[in-house]
Amino acid sequence: MSEDINPTTIILNRMYTGDYLGKNIGHEVINLIQSDNGNYYIYINAYGSVNDKFYNPEYEEKNDVILFTRYVTVKGIKDTVEILAMATDLKLCAKEDIWSKVLNSQKEEKAKKKTKIEKAKQINKCINNYIKNENIKYNKVPIEDIFNENNYDGINNDISRFVTYKAAKLYKPTKCIYLSKDELSKEAKSYLEKGEEGIVFCLNNEDNDSDKKFQPYGTELKTYFTKTGKENAYDKLLKIINDESSWETMEECTTQKLLDKRKDEEYNRGEGHNFIDIINKADDEVIFSNFICYIFGSLKKEVKGFFHSKNINLSENFEIKREEGNIDILIKDRKNHNLIVIENKIKAGIHGEKSENETEKLITNQLHKYIHYTYGEIWSSKKYIKIKEDNTKYEQMQEYLEDAGIYNNRYFYILLPDYNHLDIDAINNEIEGFEKNSSDKRKDKYKLIHYSKLLEFFQKLQDTEKGNIPYFKDFLNAIERHSHKTNNIQERQMFERFAHRIEELNKLKQGNI
Repeated sequence: MSEDINPTTIILNRMYTGDYLGKNIGHEVINLIQSDNGNYYIYINAYGSVNDKFYNPEYEEKNDVILFTRYVTVKGIKDTVEILAMATDLKLCAKEDIWSKVLNSQKEEKAKKKTKIEKAKQINKCINNYIKNENIKYNKVPIEDIFNENNYDGINNDISRFVTYKAAKLYKPTKCIYLSKDELSKEAKSYLEKGEEGIVFCLNNEDNDSDKKFQPYGTELKTYFTKTGKENAYDKLLKIINDESSWETMEECTTQKLLDKRKDEEYNRGEGHNFIDIINKADDEVIFSNFICYIFGSLKKEVKGFFHSKNINLSENFEIKREEGNIDILIKDRKNHNLIVIENKIKAGIHGEKSENETEKLITNQLHKYIHYTYGEIWSSKKYIKIKEDNTKYEQMQEYLEDAGIYNNRYFYILLPDYNHLDIDAINNEIEGFEKNSSDKRKDKYKLIHYSKLLEFFQKLQDTEKGNIPYFKDFLNAIERHSHKTNNIQERQMFERFAHRIEELNKLKQGNI
């Protein structure tokens, strides 16, 4: 950007959201893909619509700007979005046609009698004429053909407009830029910023009248900011927009590049390439724990290497237990006297319950319980005690007693997606605080294992004989989605579906289907 942008309106538009994306191609996928004619066409959520006033000839589109955002789906962080891209030098598609044929003042009274659907259909006629005149295609496939199989609640060819704006320039952030409704906690802010990799801006509500309805800026589908409306937030956004160090011109993403990339990234696809996606269990912790146990059990020698990197000398004779003592994954290595507890958390938090001793306000959560379980201890009379022979669980737990001398080394881990925010220090501090009041104090600490580390290790086996075990490719594809710093699976799904639809239509055209 050679000179400052001074927009009449700044639009925050949230992408990749809603039930509509369940099986459909989100229309907003085109926002970051260059059409065959070299232009970027923009679809504004929802329905491709913007305020009618923008079509009025008296409204001057003076460097209007759109900031495309994605909601931050990280536990403990609310009302926050990430800026994905910025579109500038905007022109409304079919502006004059829509105004003269649908929205002008001479037809205002008649328009009031129209239903929203009738109005939308009339506007869509204008948009469809615009599409034909502009010859909007992606890899020679007309835009309307790409989306005409979308189906929502049994209705095909919904009332959405296929395009809203044409943008001359697109930019992407040089680092992660987040916008929050309110000030985030110091710890949450630090997590998002990750040192110098990101920056968080707070767009506080400048209207202090608590009786007025308020939606967090940027977390609804679209929000308009002007010099006279939400002006404080407008000024903050303007500084972001005109900070040249925060932006770079977006690399051209043509449909052909997208198709080529799809072929190359065999193990990094968004959906439909493993049975967990097919059965719609991509976020199911039980399914993933079962899958991980299967892989660990099938590749014991390799798993030994994985834990060796964590300074654990694991033998190849280890056992893997599921849900023993409610522990997700319990690795028992009698030969080398090791116990490894793995708590798998994809989207859920840490569960806990208040103890009976309300005066001391003790909290015993599942992680405390697992530590004591591996020492052969149970909760009784407001404290943990060694299990006794008259307890029905004694036979199951006696091997864990310190007196038994079977396990000298105990390790505790939480397996976590890279995009999931969990304060391990706070968790360990809570455990430590609880243990101060416990008769049998335990000083064990939990550590994190991120899905990306699991993926990184097992990807090395994909071209070896070990990579030929049943479902190994499914395993890699399944854990890959949880190995990103942001939960961007819907974005990747939309690009995947878009590319697949174009391939399908081109094959049909060539008579190969």
